[in-house]
Amino acid sequence: RATLETELPAGRVEMAGRLVDDPRPYGFDLRVRFDPTHLLTTAGWERWDGPRLAVILSVPGTSVAGERVRVSGRLRERSGFVRGDPFAGVLEDAALARLGPAADPLFRAGNAVRGRVASVLDREGPPGALLAGFLVGDVDDLPRGHVEDLRLAGLSHFVAVSGSNVALFLAVWFVAAGPLGWGPRRRAAVGFVGLALFLVVTRWEPSVVRASMMAGLVLLGRLGGIALTPWVALGAAVTTSLLVAGQLAGDVGFQLSVAATGGVVLGSRWVSGGGWGAAGQALAVTLGAQLAVAPLQLALIEQLLDRDRLRAETDLDARGIE
Repeated sequence: RATLETELPAGRVEMAGRLVDDPRPYGFDLRVRFDPTHLLTTAGWERWDGPRLAVILSVPGTSVAGERVRVSGRLRERSGFVRGDPFAGVLEDAALARLGPAADPLFRAGNAVRGRVASVLDREGPPGALLAGFLVGDVDDLPRGHVEDLRLAGLSHFVAVSGSNVALFLAVWFVAAGPLGWGPRRRAAVGFVGLALFLVVTRWEPSVVRASMMAGLVLLGRLGGIALTPWVALGAAVTTSLLVAGQLAGDVGFQLSVAATGGVVLGSRWVSGGGWGAAGQALAVTLGAQLAVAPLQLALIEQLLDRDRLRAETDLDARGIE
């Protein structure tokens, strides 16, 4: 409420601060969230720890999450939410200039890894963009038609980073760490650093937050000699995540990830007695996940249909303009 009700200096403004996330297309706009730290006044630059703002860029920029930037545009007192995270106003028709890299070393490392993946795979065209989506969840370079094809085929989860990506990354991370990962304490410390890095690289997708929190709790439990059951790990991960970032409670991706994980655990219990074989076990786990997310999917079906209708109308309007 404090963010939503903050009074802002409406009109043309120039600010400096930190980008919260990467600029992303939203309809015909390119939007990004911004944490201001300084405001340009008639007396010069003054420190201003203002509330979080949404920025609509007039031209694409090269800055990414965590970097320090200068933004100028027309500020309007129009509050709202982005994935449950509040913002106090909107900077429209904004220009963005990069001032420097991220101050946080974790963000610097994460941006470097994400940038390296993008630079290597950009040369491969759509196949490279698809692989970038699978590795780090970056689908910005994937043609819109390809994204729609994946959605219609029921394969859009292929480019959504999730628990399997976290497990794959940790396996490679521990191998790369070599002797640094030997022993429970060093292994836990290396694992925590790797999980934090992967969260930044994948831009803290809700499913990655859930999976990383579970993996971190398992590592912490092994460090203390406590074997966490899957239900305890899931419950503790959800509780801790919501205590740190309460807006996740309203995030559909987080809800589906938690429900699917619970379904997987329940499905594995169905066949824990044995005698099912590999195919039977895989089927039980799959059915458990599908049944767990079905109520959420049914509740969201109307929203998805409304979104598709709006997208179709937008496409028709764009074709009319052309």
